[in-house]
Amino acid sequence: MFGYTKEFAVEKIKRDVKITCIYEGTSEVLEMTIFRGRWQEHLKSRGQYYLNQAAEFDAIHAQNPSVGADSVALGFRALARVLEDCRVNKLTRHQYVTFMLGDLISEMEVAAVFTRECANKRVTEGSRFDINSLCTMARVNARQSAFKVASEGLRLILGTCPNINTAELSQAVNLVGIEDKMRGLIDDMDQVSAKLREIFKK
Repeated sequence: MFGYTKEFAVEKIKRDVKITCIYEGTSEVLEMTIFRGRWQEHLKSRGQYYLNQAAEFDAIHAQNPSVGADSVALGFRALARVLEDCRVNKLTRHQYVTFMLGDLISEMEVAAVFTRECANKRVTEGSRFDINSLCTMARVNARQSAFKVASEGLRLILGTCPNINTAELSQAVNLVGIEDKMRGLIDDMDQVSAKLREIFKK
């Protein structure tokens, strides 16, 4: 708890994170809004919307393998499969499912934006982080977002469709491939931690 006292800048960040979750409306309203927009894109494209984005991030990874674009691509493919299973099995009639899908969509799209910005070597004016540190953060975030989409997507589908084969679904979202991207995660997190200590030290 000592790290959250007012003597440390991280205390303000912790407060601001909560405020930015609610200042424009409830989290549920935002999740529903995000879900509806992307669900329409999924339907109109016949399931290709996120698969097309996955291909884009495969290309980004080929040009810049240090920003986590490979994990973003895996996450988008997992998300496309989760959305399609929800369509086929008519799972969006459950309100909880739509809220969760909105959360997973926003999780993956934020990771994609972060990764794309790092690949383009864009640093926000006034940022205290150098591009290498931001790339490390993007890799950490991309891995964790992809894992969340795959694991939470599995939980969501199996929780509403108990007759689905778990092994087949795990393979379809490539959970093993996403888990394999966790190699080196702790080293990256240690680098981020060191940079945070450097920036926020007295």
